[in-house]
Amino acid sequence: MREIDYAFMVRQHYILLAVAPHKVVSSQRKRFIQIVFGILIGFLLACTLTFESESVTENVIRSTIETHTNTPQSGVIQPKKDIWLRCVITIESQTEKLEKFIEAIKDTYGRRCNQTFYITSSESLQKKYPDLEFYRIKTDLSPNRWSFFDRVLQFASDHSPPTMLLNNATEWTIILNERTYVIVENLKHFLSSMPVDMPIAAGKVTSIRSFLHNIFPFTETHLFSLDAGVVLSKSTLDQIVSNSECRPSYFFKPWYAGKALLQCVRSIGALVFDPVDEDGYRMFLSDSPRSLFMDESKFRLFNNADKGPKSKLSTCCSDKAISFGLVSYRDQRVIEYFLEHVRVFGQ
Repeated sequence: MREIDYAFMVRQHYILLAVAPHKVVSSQRKRFIQIVFGILIGFLLACTLTFESESVTENVIRSTIETHTNTPQSGVIQPKKDIWLRCVITIESQTEKLEKFIEAIKDTYGRRCNQTFYITSSESLQKKYPDLEFYRIKTDLSPNRWSFFDRVLQFASDHSPPTMLLNNATEWTIILNERTYVIVENLKHFLSSMPVDMPIAAGKVTSIRSFLHNIFPFTETHLFSLDAGVVLSKSTLDQIVSNSECRPSYFFKPWYAGKALLQCVRSIGALVFDPVDEDGYRMFLSDSPRSLFMDESKFRLFNNADKGPKSKLSTCCSDKAISFGLVSYRDQRVIEYFLEHVRVFGQ
């Protein structure tokens, strides 16, 4: 038998013990570098996506507004002051202090709508407000999903008021969420100049472009901003509900309700309005007044008064503004106080 060199084996054993920790450390360091590199790439990509969506959107918005605010050649515009307005408020069950939002809506603009519906997926919330017209949709989806929003449209279409209740008024429906504040008087004034013989939809039309749009340039980027609310005439509402291509089960239908709704509105040939006032300010806003004024104050803070003429006192909002989005329940009451007791908005 071959003699075993025990001394050689012992030396090899100690060499492996000395080298192995270095290999483990080197492997761990390599994995750590890969993880850090991946995080940096992801952060850079996220910044690129955000930058493109914010920088490109505004240019597209302006051209869209100019197109949609032109008076249509077809159809007869007949001012009709008597407007019957239904407010359909979708409630996100995950919103914090949801009861305070509902109370704020009930005490503010909700009482000025001709009819106010609250749509929720929460059974407990429905039972908590028996005095309000709460309706439950049995689903776990967000109101921003088209599957949920489509059922809201069907509900609104099925609950049209009797003809005798309308009394020759034009029926309109605005769909919004609990964080949207609507100036009902301004909305009715705007709707009074709309064509009465054509399907119409109105809201904030925006364009969301991302880095992926460069890879798939033919994808649709325009959509309704749901935070600003969307207004539909009765004919628009009924035609969308009866259109089979607008159902959530239709192939390639977007999951986001704002994009799917705009596609359906266009497919039925409805007029789309994203109105601006005489000074070019938007009337449907997806941000709150507090946010808009804060953005303006930040701009002035870094704007040297010696460089160029001073800006106006406020360029944030139109006096004819119709809606504000992302408004807290406190700010909804603040807006109500100023509108009702300090000044009449739009006059």
